Amino acid sequence: MHFKIESTNEVKRVLNRGSHGLSEAALTKPVVLTCLDRLRMFHEMYKKELQRLEKDFLHTLRQKKIINPGAGIPMGLNKEANWDNQLSIFKYGTAAAKPDSWEVDFAEVPTLMAVLPGNAVLVVGNGMEPVARDGQWALLADEQTEVEEGDLVAVKCVDNSKLLRRISSHGEEWILKAINPNDPKPDFCVPKTESSLRKVLGVLFDPQRSGRNNNSDKPVEWCPRGDFDIKWLKKLAGVQVLEDSLDPIARDGQHVLIDQTEGHSYSEVKNGDLAVIDSSTEGIGRVIKRVYHHDLGCILTSPNQVDPHPPLLIPRDELDKAKFWVLKGVLFESIDLSDEYTQVD
Repeated sequence: MHFKIESTNEVKRVLNRGSHGLSEAALTKPVVLTCLDRLRMFHEMYKKELQRLEKDFLHTLRQKKIINPGAGIPMGLNKEANWDNQLSIFKYGTAAAKPDSWEVDFAEVPTLMAVLPGNAVLVVGNGMEPVARDGQWALLADEQTEVEEGDLVAVKCVDNSKLLRRISSHGEEWILKAINPNDPKPDFCVPKTESSLRKVLGVLFDPQRSGRNNNSDKPVEWCPRGDFDIKWLKKLAGVQVLEDSLDPIARDGQHVLIDQTEGHSYSEVKNGDLAVIDSSTEGIGRVIKRVYHHDLGCILTSPNQVDPHPPLLIPRDELDKAKFWVLKGVLFESIDLSDEYTQVD
């Protein structure tokens, strides 16, 4: 990108520092304000260009396939948390960006989507926030599933370190990057021959379990558990996300998961929950927002901290007519079965 600074006729005279008195403030102030305006303009231009370049870079990384070398280090996953076949669940519709909010479009007839075979492990610590929190479930692909640059992965190292990171390949090493912007951790580099990995297919938010029981002196960001129940996943339905206003929780083309119900009442929603909200309040409609309880009613805030929309309010006297579907998880990878509509497993 090239920037051109055009000459201006506004500056008639250049003053030596300290040479002018208060009588010449009428000249100095406009010059300073003009310079500040130009600096702000260039700052915004550079900022947008850097964001574009970063987005292009990540897109390029995701096109590069990494074949899991299968170093032979057992992941130590619990077989009780396996599901060996594709799992079919309903897909209810899409969530798309609008000029001032997000709108969810529920299809008249739900279609089907499939969750790939895999295993569930418990998230330990805050390294995966805001995508996953301590005590939630990371859904892992089977060992045959390819991993791509930029994917989230669960890694088991020969020294028994267990990491949940975003991956890139550098020669004979994996570079593992933490994703929590509020608690940055240094990159973790590990030889490919001393680690095994699984792609993270998604995250299940509930039911949560206690994950902070690590007595190891090595980093542990996930742990195997035998008390995962595949029925928790079977009872959910997907809503496809369009564009990137839910990033980093869910990106364009991915799916958020909600209950297969007619919705919940406001009293059933916990403070801070992400939810699909269906409201007749003017200017709201059906949106995905984070819910906060307030004396005035229900305050809805944008889940995207980088590009937030203004908060919305459902007045207290209109809450009885609103419906809430609390987000139960997110799927990064799935298979569209729209043309194979059959009864769900």
